[in-house]
Amino acid sequence: MAGQHFSYPQLETLWDRAGGPRNMAPVMAAIAEVESGGDSEPTPGKLGNNPDTATGLPGAVGPWQIEWPLYQGYGGASTPEQMLDPLTNARAAVELAAGDPSTAPGHPIWDNWIQWEHPAGAYRRFLSHPAAPAPPGGLLLPGKVGPFTVPGIGGLNYALIGQAALTAVLVAGGAAAAVIGAARIARSTRRGEQP
Repeated sequence: MAGQHFSYPQLETLWDRAGGPRNMAPVMAAIAEVESGGDSEPTPGKLGNNPDTATGLPGAVGPWQIEWPLYQGYGGASTPEQMLDPLTNARAAVELAAGDPSTAPGHPIWDNWIQWEHPAGAYRRFLSHPAAPAPPGGLLLPGKVGPFTVPGIGGLNYALIGQAALTAVLVAGGAAAAVIGAARIARSTRRGEQP
């Protein structure tokens, strides 16, 4: 089998074709870039692209560096050669990720890939839209939130609309409090009380 090199967008497409959730494609493509540089074929003479695997097993195979034989059967592969097939490898990655988009410790993407990256968090440099830190209070920023897109209506997205509505409520509430406070001061001044 001749090896193939996949670009970041091609890795996203491969993830999609394997049945992976679309919202996870950017992160999983970035992980494949870290794991194999997008290469599907191992270095000649070695079972996997990464022979120094975390488990010490014979090798990690394909774009997502699926450890063989630890994950034998994932993606339908019964041999290491089958796991070298890019679509089979992507299917195995989809199974390992278990539909969980979280990259936090204790979740499949962290446990199977991110915790083994050197340097830690190396996948982030490959994201087409790097994740911005969450703002205080957990409000959504317009557009991209990590690898996810917040949908919109006619060019405006829900996050932007929500932030604008919240800001309007806070401003109106502040203005109302200021008016009430001014009225109390005016009333107490007319009565000769100290404000």
